[in-house]
Amino acid sequence: MGALALPGEPPLALISTCCGASTFAYDFTKVLMEAAGVPLIQTEKELNKKQPMRTALESLNLTADISVPEGLAALYQESRRRSKYLLFVGEARNDRWLSYLQPEFTASLAQLRARTVLLYRNPLDLFLCRVNDCFEHSGVAEPVFRNGTRSRLCFARRKAREPQLVRILDFAKVEEQLHRDAFKMHTGLNEYLLAHGLGEDHAIPMFAVEELAAFEYEETAGALTDLAINQWRLLLNTFGVTLRPQAIQTEMQRVVSRMGPRVDVPYSDRLWLESDNAAYVAGVKRLVDRFGYRRPSENATLLDWSGAHSSWEEQSLS
Repeated sequence: MGALALPGEPPLALISTCCGASTFAYDFTKVLMEAAGVPLIQTEKELNKKQPMRTALESLNLTADISVPEGLAALYQESRRRSKYLLFVGEARNDRWLSYLQPEFTASLAQLRARTVLLYRNPLDLFLCRVNDCFEHSGVAEPVFRNGTRSRLCFARRKAREPQLVRILDFAKVEEQLHRDAFKMHTGLNEYLLAHGLGEDHAIPMFAVEELAAFEYEETAGALTDLAINQWRLLLNTFGVTLRPQAIQTEMQRVVSRMGPRVDVPYSDRLWLESDNAAYVAGVKRLVDRFGYRRPSENATLLDWSGAHSSWEEQSLS
């Protein structure tokens, strides 16, 4: 364990966006904190939202009928009283982050001297997830089932058996939005947090969730696991925690052993394909070439038209 010393240490905040893989980051941060011997107070994940904050306060028998910033201060004081640390996620809405990261909440993080890191995700995967979960309402894309009918499952699609895909309605606007989202995640949100007093030396450490999660894509530890270990060491150091690389790898191997290695599916399994529309196919290829991300491995295929064509045609007949 590193330099953390109770009871005066600040809260630990992971700032992310909706569909930013914050659940993975939050859960594995807790795993590594436990491995490092850092005691965490049990609370809700997203404490910048009113209902999770209320639930967290009630679970600790604290007054719940207070504002989110007041609740954050109360949880922090309770964590100090119990000689534990407060870890949570502050979830933004990308270009609409003010709907969640209100200035009062962000200012309270600064007042409590929260140690803060910013998580970001490849803009195309982020966009597809937001469309499928109905967080994206710009009208430039829509979620559909494999037979092309409109889906309205929204967040429930994550537990549905039938796959859901994204049909692009306006390629030019989607590309414009992805450029804008990438800039705002790397610059705009960072500047917003700095403007409200967060970060040291005018910088907030930023981590790509693709790199943090890279170990999940190897059955046997290799280059991707090494990349993930290095990124997690840096993230933990931001929180004042030191954990040996071998200890981090041990926890990673437990995850892979329990869940099995993950595979980056090609975007043709996630984007609707109009195989008889040459302009649409060209638009999908251009979108994926410019914004797609896949980890370097033998199975890292951005598009697999042969499999997609046959599956689409079969589904269209049903």
